[in-house]
Amino acid sequence: MMEKGAAGIRAFRKEAEEKGFIRTAASAKLGLALGNAFHRIDKLKSKLFGGLGAAVAPAVLAATKPIESILISTNKWIKTNATLVQSIAAVVSCSQWTRW
Repeated sequence: MMEKGAAGIRAFRKEAEEKGFIRTAASAKLGLALGNAFHRIDKLKSKLFGGLGAAVAPAVLAATKPIESILISTNKWIKTNATLVQSIAAVVSCSQWTRW
């Protein structure tokens, strides 16, 4: 098509336009409106999740205190009973090889 020069380019453009591949002023305007709508939705979504986070933050923060305490206690217990933990790990790893 390009070897036909300007006439080939015009034919190529006409075919692309007929098949809907040429961006018109109307389609560009619609594309811009769609992009703006998605941008607004994204902003609203961010506000929604921010509000949701603020609403549940007190409950989540309250729940972290006992969890933190459990994790600290568990860590201390593991350090105090390191030999027992190693023995349990050895038994568990061996049992993986001796399944019936």
